[in-house]
Amino acid sequence: TRSEKVASIMGTTYIHHLKGLSDDNCWALFKQRAFGYNEDHHPNLSTIGKQIVKKCGGVPLAAKTLGSVMPFKREEREWLFVQESDLWDVSESDNGILPALRLSFSHLASHLKGCFAYCSIFPRNYTFKKEKLIQLWIAEGLIQSPEGRRSLEFIGNEYFDDLVWTSFFQAVQRDDHGNIIEYKMHNLIHDLAQSVSGSEYLKLEDNNIVRSLSLIRHSSVVCDFSLYTIPETLYEVKKLRTLILVFPRGDLGEVPPGVFSRSRSEEH
Repeated sequence: TRSEKVASIMGTTYIHHLKGLSDDNCWALFKQRAFGYNEDHHPNLSTIGKQIVKKCGGVPLAAKTLGSVMPFKREEREWLFVQESDLWDVSESDNGILPALRLSFSHLASHLKGCFAYCSIFPRNYTFKKEKLIQLWIAEGLIQSPEGRRSLEFIGNEYFDDLVWTSFFQAVQRDDHGNIIEYKMHNLIHDLAQSVSGSEYLKLEDNNIVRSLSLIRHSSVVCDFSLYTIPETLYEVKKLRTLILVFPRGDLGEVPPGVFSRSRSEEH
């Protein structure tokens, strides 16, 4: 996917097609994430990495995201597996998702995959706070502490920071002291979340067509300021476990208790 910049001058519209990064610049992004300052220690991996970068098509986000999942892969066979993955052969036009991003997701740890897929219930350009999202993950049982010594909040922070490192989340606002207070997902990353979320997640906005609701467990309703309507069909969803009202500026609304009156705790 190539970005486009549209400018209107004196009533005439021009479309400027922005070129992708050169292979050298794309490689610089990738290797900084994959090796840090230790590229010279892995000459065999660098050779493979340059072939991987060529498949990123000059898209900075693709190179940065894919490079971020490679630091813990130091075996040549692991890098060759990425280079030769069948996911490169899936045309972007088939699903709208850059192959490099889908490949990056496939190499995430399973616990990060679940936390990321959960974010598919947020709308495009939605800004969220770290602490609030971690609390939602905890409420959904997406964060677990097997050894029982670290708090769920501490582990959730690690999960969140890992997703920031891999560029699945990006910082968008800092406070007066330079601390990051809000994050969001790039539109391409948001599309990826929608693609991998599966049949248990549903985001309702702009009167979008609702598919079969029989498997839905987690849903959001994107609201317009203080006005919102919960679709009547949601009151009939028997497996619904999460319903979030999403308002502008990242506010979350209170859900009427009647929505869950038909939902039961039985598992199928």
